[in-house]
Parts: sequence; C-alpha cells; structure tokens
Amino acid sequence: MKREDFDDRALKTIIHDTVAQSMLLFAIHLSEQMTLMLSEKGTGKVYRIGKGKKTHRASAKGHPPAVRTGLLRRSYSLSEEGSPDAQGICVFENTPTMLKFTYGTNVEYAAELEDTSKLDRPHLRPILNIVKDDLATIIHDQIKSTLTTINK
Repeated sequence: MKREDFDDRALKTIIHDTVAQSMLLFAIHLSEQMTLMLSEKGTGKVYRIGKGKKTHRASAKGHPPAVRTGLLRRSYSLSEEGSPDAQGICVFENTPTMLKFTYGTNVEYAAELEDTSKLDRPHLRPILNIVKDDLATIIHDQIKSTLTTINK
C-alpha cells in the first residue's frame, strides 16, 4: 500500500471523539472530587449560629470552606451548554463537533472564598491541583481502550 492510499480521516475522528469523551470524564471526575472536598468538616473556630444553641465549626484559614448549608457544594454543576449565570472554572470547547461543557457555580461568594486577602477558604485552586495530573491518565486510558476495541 502506498502512503497516499491511506485514509486517516476515520482514525482522526475516532481519536477526536475519544479525547472529547475523556474531557467529559475528567469534568465528571473534577465534579466528584469537588463534592468530596466541600463535604469535609471544618477544623477552625466554633461559633454560634443566630440566637439559638446551634453551632458551626468553620474551616481554618487556608482550608476549603466547611459545610454549613451545603449551598456552595450543591451549586457546582456540569452543563453541556453552560449556564449563562455560572462562573465557569472549567470551560471545555471541542471542535469541529463543538462539544462544549462548563463546570462551575453561580454562587457569588465562591470567588471571594478563593481570595487570600479576604476569606482565604480556597477550594478551586486546591482541587484543580489535585486532579490536574488525572487528565493525562484519563485521556491515555480512553485512547488505549478505544484502540484495543478497534483492534478486536
């Protein structure tokens, strides 16, 4: 077979689709890890809520925010279209099929939590640092699985 006789369009399409699927799997993984991080108990000061006896243990400075109402944790979502009011921390666009999805929150105080000069309760940067190396593994495993399936 001559080199010019080889049509690699099908292979390019398969690889493209596999990488797109890998990115979606990564976003799901990111979402799962964020939920776990935002479910941890606080290690900071205990304070009274309102006028009753109910108390809350806050997170220590430099640690992810402790759950009080669960609003922040519930607010993070993965959307294929992207919510117009979401502050996307991860926006993936894939061409030529234009697969697009956004992972983010519409809670306004989420950005303030990250600010070390204000609240200093980071959760976005730490979780991205935790999962960043997983992206290459997910892509590698998906491509390997796809190529193994093709060869059968």
